[in-house]
Amino acid sequence: MLKKVLANKSGAILVFVLILFASVMVVVASLLAYTRQTFNSVMTQQLNAKAYYLTMGAADAVIAALIKDDSAQGRLLDKFIAMSDKEREEFGDDKSDPDYAELDYGADIGKCRIKLDLWKDDDGRWWISAFITTEIPDYRLNIGYSKETNPKYELYYEFRTLMTDLSVQGFDILTEDMAIDN
Repeated sequence: MLKKVLANKSGAILVFVLILFASVMVVVASLLAYTRQTFNSVMTQQLNAKAYYLTMGAADAVIAALIKDDSAQGRLLDKFIAMSDKEREEFGDDKSDPDYAELDYGADIGKCRIKLDLWKDDDGRWWISAFITTEIPDYRLNIGYSKETNPKYELYYEFRTLMTDLSVQGFDILTEDMAIDN
């Protein structure tokens, strides 16, 4: 059958056009897949950057809360310093406590939840850790954003500062790229 088609000049042209069309379609499909993948990669970088900046704001809020002098109650940092070692350890051991602070920037921007912890390192220095969960809307194509499903992008951070010197700080990303559905 193929020999008959190729023997005819118009048949050979038809086969050539079909092969050319199939090749073009493969190239177009590949470019579309590559474009989608590149777009999602860029969106993931933007989500990471947005979450990082919100988290930096939350870390600044933690420092501000520690050093803010409330005339009625004093500074939170002074309260932590005034605790005995045993009281600090009990405060740090209470991992089941659901209390946390929340910074809500609105549904279109995101929010940060902050949980404080006290702990002592091997050198006997006391640290204040703030566990920060940053949640922002996820607009990536592979997630399929819609107002009904409202997918979120969560990142978990730990911000540490030395109790006796707040300028000594550490910062860790505990997990990354945690797309969740609500």
